[in-house]
Amino acid sequence: MKTIFNHIMNKPMLRMGGMALTALMALSMIAAALPQPALAAADSTVTCAYQHTVKKSDTKSTIADAYGLKWWEIAKANNLPANPKPQVGQTLCIPTKNWAANAYNGTMTASAIGKKLTVTMSGFDTRSIWNVRVKDTSGNVSGFYNVGRIVAPAKGSVTGIYNLPSQLLKMPKLTVCVKNAEASKAICTNIPHV
Repeated sequence: MKTIFNHIMNKPMLRMGGMALTALMALSMIAAALPQPALAAADSTVTCAYQHTVKKSDTKSTIADAYGLKWWEIAKANNLPANPKPQVGQTLCIPTKNWAANAYNGTMTASAIGKKLTVTMSGFDTRSIWNVRVKDTSGNVSGFYNVGRIVAPAKGSVTGIYNLPSQLLKMPKLTVCVKNAEASKAICTNIPHV
């Protein structure tokens, strides 16, 4: 005895439904394999001036040069690591130049007393890592000495204390610089050594 359902749904219609379901599953697998757009930065100070979809011929340099930015600025705006290879089809947020220029604004102060150098970093828009370097201002002892690293928090302040190199202990004035390797930006100040 045939049910009403079997009478209505004949075999050719069942085959078409099965093929449609197979095609739908294949399309969803293809869509999942496509590159996904880059995530916008969680930092609300980032404004996208443009959206750039990566083409096969694009490199980090060609993308950055096209918008007058450095690659690290684009990577930071998209929450990407510093050295990712752009993926074809990926959509990148191209930040405004104002955001890129201000990404590492902030202040650094330093003091040197005896064997200790104290460095304070504050007011930066984003979290950033800086190398702390010091040298003799007068030039009697040549070259910078790396004394450590400091992590400047976003919208906060941090202080680090470092040992001065023995070659600089008797120098009356010192030049202290913090250099951000990612942005190739340095902030320097001359201080007395007491």
